[in-house]
Amino acid sequence: MRSRIATVILVTALSAIAACGGEKSSGPDHITVRVSPGPDVAALYLGADKGLFEKRDVIVTIERARDDREIVDEVLQSGADIGFGATTTLLDAAAKGDRIEMTAPAAATPERKRADGRNLSAAVMVPKDSPIATAGDLAGRTVAVDRRGGLSEVTLDAALERQGVSRVKYRVVRPAGMRRALRSGRVDAAWMPTPYKTVADRSGRYRSVAFPLYETRPGLIDTGYFVYRQWAIDNEEALERFNHALRDSMVYAASHPDEVRDAIAKYTGQPEGVVARVPLGQWQPDCPEFVTSTKLLEGLMLEHGELERSPHLGRIIRNGFCRRRPT
Repeated sequence: MRSRIATVILVTALSAIAACGGEKSSGPDHITVRVSPGPDVAALYLGADKGLFEKRDVIVTIERARDDREIVDEVLQSGADIGFGATTTLLDAAAKGDRIEMTAPAAATPERKRADGRNLSAAVMVPKDSPIATAGDLAGRTVAVDRRGGLSEVTLDAALERQGVSRVKYRVVRPAGMRRALRSGRVDAAWMPTPYKTVADRSGRYRSVAFPLYETRPGLIDTGYFVYRQWAIDNEEALERFNHALRDSMVYAASHPDEVRDAIAKYTGQPEGVVARVPLGQWQPDCPEFVTSTKLLEGLMLEHGELERSPHLGRIIRNGFCRRRPT
């Protein structure tokens, strides 16, 4: 955080010196976006490939990170201009005093079109021969999640409470190791996001017993883009152009699902057979749902003690992509 503040002071001073010597140089703005390469960022990649950002006078460089906590640190320390992360991670960072603002939503979770939930983007899965048949059978069981207090645990807790289940043991397992943890018996069930869920579905060795994201709220928006507040103030016009281009990209993605899958295959390296079955989110920009989903996740985190305090949504969701701040 101190590194970020020092950088802002230095940039401000240099800008003042430059202003004395001449006008600001013209040309496109170069913006670095740090993401974890899941399907939720497909519109960003697709828009960049289609030149939709260049049309708005923005040159986007997309860089990968291991997880969204790392991305928060990078944005705060000037390692990236814009980051992408789970809403739960961003709420937690804001509640702890990090001066970040959410600037735009990602896709909403898919509509459920199959009884087995194969078209949904995340599930709690068990081995095919497991005695666990429903979410209610998870009482007292050990469930693998990708992190404590994160999106997986928060939404699973909410879904299980509706089934009257309150006693679940959690064990942290990296997403790529979920199937191995099930096979070895280390856990009884495992949260699997896309594309790991898709791979598990295709194998025929696992089945889904709960769909926490969908069951928490159909159409939930649980990820989004964010910035360091001072960077947004200093680069307001560039951020506005980026938001316009991102909106263009999401609208384009909504009507070109085949191109979305091509983009996912390109930046994830997943096999064609997997990508063809990856559930796609609802890409049409939906600011009211963005606000509603964020409020819901904030409430669940406070209820389960995952937030130290409530961040004011009027400060954490920045005006721009969504024209008015929430109250």
